[in-house]
Formats: sequence, C-alpha cells, structure tokens
Amino acid sequence: MNLKISAKNQDITSLEENIKMLKTDTEQKDDEIVSLKMHASSQSENNSFIQAPPTHKPKNPHVLLIGTSNTKNIECEKLSAKSSTNKKIDYKFHETIEVIDSSTEETDLVLLHSLTNELKENTPEYCLEQMLSIINTCNEKWPRAKQVISLATPSLDRYNTKVDLLNAMIKFTFSDSSVVISDNRNLSRRGVPQSKLLSMTDKYHLSQAGTSQLAANFKESICTCLVYDQPSQSPIIKNIEKNGEKSIIDLIQEDVSKYNDLGDILVCGDFNARVGNSQDFILGDEHRDNPAFETDEINNCKPRESFDMQIDSSSVKPCVKTKNRTYKKFPQQFIWDETSSIKFLDVISKPEFIRKIAECVKKDIVNSQESIDAASDKLESIISDAA
Repeated sequence: MNLKISAKNQDITSLEENIKMLKTDTEQKDDEIVSLKMHASSQSENNSFIQAPPTHKPKNPHVLLIGTSNTKNIECEKLSAKSSTNKKIDYKFHETIEVIDSSTEETDLVLLHSLTNELKENTPEYCLEQMLSIINTCNEKWPRAKQVISLATPSLDRYNTKVDLLNAMIKFTFSDSSVVISDNRNLSRRGVPQSKLLSMTDKYHLSQAGTSQLAANFKESICTCLVYDQPSQSPIIKNIEKNGEKSIIDLIQEDVSKYNDLGDILVCGDFNARVGNSQDFILGDEHRDNPAFETDEINNCKPRESFDMQIDSSSVKPCVKTKNRTYKKFPQQFIWDETSSIKFLDVISKPEFIRKIAECVKKDIVNSQESIDAASDKLESIISDAA
C-alpha cells in the first residue's frame, strides 16, 4: 500500500514539474510573438516603435558549481542573489566529466574547482591537459554557457610549489580565451600560504575561514560573469590583469566611493563605444571621435552578444531615462567641435543669460515632482537657448 502511495506521489510531482515547464515555455513563446510583431511593425514604420515589456520576469541565470570537498560547506544560496546555484561534489577529473555528461538541466555558468585533489597525485602538465578536456566537454554540452576555473588552493607542505606552477600554467593557457579565472591568491600573503586559512591536520584542506574566503572568490567570479559582463578585449582590462594588483570589481567599488559626492544619480554602462570627445574622470580614458548621432554607422565592429529581448542593429545604445513628461531631446543633437565649448561659454556669459540663471537659482523649489520638473525645464531651456 505504501509503495502505491509513494508511486502516486512521484507521478504527481512529475506532472507538476511538467506543467511548470510547459507554462514557462508558453510564456517565452508569447514574448517571442510580441517581439516578432514589434520587429514587423518597425520595418513598416521606419524602425519607430515602442518596445512592449515582457509578460513575465526573466528567470535568474543558473550556475553549476562542481568542486572538491573544499566546497562542501559553501552555502549556494549566498553566492548570488541574482542567480540560482546547484552544487555537485566530486574528487577526481573523471567524476567532473561524469557530472557534466549526466546533467539534464541547462546552465548559464559552470564553475570548476577541481584542481587541488588531483595535483596531489599527478603532475601539473597532466592536470592542465585534463582541465582543457573538461572545458571542451562543457563547450559541447552547453555552447552558450560561460566557464570559470577556480585555481588550486595553496598548501602548507612541499606540494605548494606544484600549486604555484599549475596555477601559472592555467592562467597562461586560458589568457586569450573566454574562460574566467577565479584567482585564489588571497589565500596566501606575499606568496606564502596563510596558516589560519588552512587545516592544520593535513595542511591543504581549507579551514572555516579559508572556506569563507573561497566562497567570496566564487561570488566575485559569478558577479563578473553574470552581472558585470566585462569587455575582455579592452586595453584597460588587459592592463589591470597584467598588473594583477586589483580586480575590476575592486576598481569599480573604489570609483563609486571616490566620486559619490559629485552627483545623486549613478549611470552605469559601456559608454566608450563612440560617445564623448574629451577626458572624463578616469585619466587616460578618452576618444576624440565626435559622435554623428543618428547618422553614424558601425563598420567592422566585432559583434557583442545581447542578453535582453531588444531588437536593435546597434552595438551600444546608452540612455538616461527621466520621468519628466515634458522631456525634450537634449542637447537636441547639436554637433560640437573643438571650439564649441568656448563659444558656448561666451554666449552663456552674456547679461541676458546671467539674469535668467540668477532667476532660476533664486526661485524657491519645493520637494515635489511638479516643482522639480518645472525647475529642470527652466534650466534646460536656458542651456538649450544658449547652445
């Protein structure tokens, strides 16, 4: 009797999962239909359309963490609030491949922490060869998924030299690939393993503090891959990786802290595509090509993968959004050259504009949407007239 009830419960669970999958597929198909209709409309109306919002929230990216016993005490739900993580424990390379081959779920990121155990018994050359094979297996299984290799953790015994050698080989081999390296060098200090982060029993398993640091490294790698999609070919990124002092996440955090007093709104994105003609806050970050706005074309541009449903023929389209209903185009697509800033200052320094600005500043602004919109419209009008 109990067996029959158990079998029925399994059937019910299976049916519920199938219904959930079918419902998700249906919602995705509905979005595709809306997207295709928008595309057809844009072709018949000079590519002018309003993008309809998705009918359902996109699901969070999925991460598959495959690791040794050092990952056993890592709580997956704490690695990222914007992704779901499934953890599989294995101890050997062949077990890692078995996990990948037997997996039946789609994944967006494969995080591999499989080097430490095998390095105890094998050469660095063998471990590198096996890791290449594992990455190839991942690419065949999930062509669109990203891969992260977590480097071997340090050891307090004589094997640490092998750890350093293997990690250097891994970093060199994958330096020009899309594989992301999770560098665990913060488990050492100036090249010497930190004893408080390692188990004093066998000298290579991680202590509780070491596991916490490893989890933090995983968290940063997941963020780098799924939240901030850094341009790997950027000379700035390559210079950061070459110097090896700080990660891109550390630099972003420093910039946010450094410039947070300069404004109230933070606009994030890749704005170096073809906008701006002078140096901004970051020294050495400038490009003197003047944007041609709607008339510009992108030639010989390396395609970049888009992770949203927007139908677009351009690689980058930055936008500053306002809730002001009376919003007008600004700066009204004026083409500025090297002398424009001087001419603008000459015009706006005239008594007429000084008087208008003084009136705008003296006007009492209350903390309401209507008052703020009116003040911003007035200031925008003054600047627009001067331009």
